[in-house]
Amino acid sequence: IERGILCEFNYIALDYVLDEDDKKAFQRVFANEIARKKEGNPMPQEEKARRLANVYKLTKNKLLVFDQFLRGHPEILQSTIIFVQEEQYGSQVLKILHEYTNSYKTYYGGDDESFLKLFVRGEIDVLVTCNAISQGIDIPNLQNIVIFSSGKDNGETIQRLGRCLRNPPSAIKKTATVIDFFHISEENKTSFDERRVNWLKELSLAKFDKN
Repeated sequence: IERGILCEFNYIALDYVLDEDDKKAFQRVFANEIARKKEGNPMPQEEKARRLANVYKLTKNKLLVFDQFLRGHPEILQSTIIFVQEEQYGSQVLKILHEYTNSYKTYYGGDDESFLKLFVRGEIDVLVTCNAISQGIDIPNLQNIVIFSSGKDNGETIQRLGRCLRNPPSAIKKTATVIDFFHISEENKTSFDERRVNWLKELSLAKFDKN
């Protein structure tokens, strides 16, 4: 960013809390872990961590705060990629988008690649996707990304940032916007999103050194 290879970006983390359905989902994971241990088929820690993380990635409350944000900032839906965990959750995002724009498409693993080409050419404003374009596609005019789903590992987030922070092939440097979500934890516990959010906040302070 300081060298101008990548662009500067504004970072916005929308606060959310878990609801009762989310807490029940946690309980189901723990109950399943106990049951499998009794059956002699213990749940691997990697699986447990993944299932617990999915509760945060799929919570409905992120949808609510995103809708509230759009009411005051509909301009964010211009040259924007929205990353979600799965297609079913993406369908809920589309219901929100429909209230603000009809210039959107999805691009999942089996979707028509023409939708991606339309987005790259600027003929549609918003693309909702999972991991299909986290890497390997160059969209230098991309202005904004919204990250509904991201793990604690920064690797996935770095790939997604890479889609948005590339400057266009011109002397003019753009400023991107990254919309993320921050879980407000209870009882002073560490937030699931704290590490990623703190890292992105610090990264967003980097500025292009014109000298």
